[in-house]
Amino acid sequence: MAPLMVMSLSLAAQEKSMGIEPDTVFDGTAYQIVEEMPEYPGGLPALFQYLGGNTTYPQEAKDKGYQGTVYLQFVLDTAGYVDTNNITVLQGVHPLLDEEAVRVVKGMPRWTPGRQRGKAVSVYFKLPLKFTLQKPDKKKKRKKK
Repeated sequence: MAPLMVMSLSLAAQEKSMGIEPDTVFDGTAYQIVEEMPEYPGGLPALFQYLGGNTTYPQEAKDKGYQGTVYLQFVLDTAGYVDTNNITVLQGVHPLLDEEAVRVVKGMPRWTPGRQRGKAVSVYFKLPLKFTLQKPDKKKKRKKK
């Protein structure tokens, strides 16, 4: 199986450093940033482990050499669950890879919810998933006859 590289972006620190106040980023559905961002159980290492262990590189995508990064945005609700009706592919690679990325996010366990002024709130989260195929090893040992 080809390895899957996974990266995660936390935009809250960047936006705060640019002077964007958390209260200015609520669109009626969820906050873009909050005082306490949602956290995957076990932190980022556990998130990477979940993604790597639960993502299957679609065989057809492997056969055709499709690879790249699928950028997703999803909402974590006030209880810390992924709102499965609010997952968006911001930038896709190919429908096969995009669908796999969405499938894995839909299956995520409950997170610690984001909080604003001490209250649990819905928060947008952006996540890039990188699908990378391994190059064939040219130095394979030949069997002696």
